[in-house]
Amino acid sequence: MAPRRVKYWEIIADNLSKAGWSWGCVSAIDFSGRTIWIADAHRDDGKRFIVRADEKLTAFVELESVIGSARTANWFDKLAVWRLFVSYSVT
Repeated sequence: MAPRRVKYWEIIADNLSKAGWSWGCVSAIDFSGRTIWIADAHRDDGKRFIVRADEKLTAFVELESVIGSARTANWFDKLAVWRLFVSYSVT
């Protein structure tokens, strides 16, 4: 039997967990009837990021990106909680 393929969003989620983040992801239907994905990562110190995208993988890639950008820019020292909503239009 072939080994189970790990999806890229699962790798990102695992890396978030290893870095001390709790995370969650849900799908919802927007007012136009489109499926959207909402992913968030938060820590016990009150830091939180929330992203919204049209695809699950895109939501996790954006989440990974904003957390990395915030860490690099040292924004955590300036903001207790920072929320970012990323929205992509359907083409």
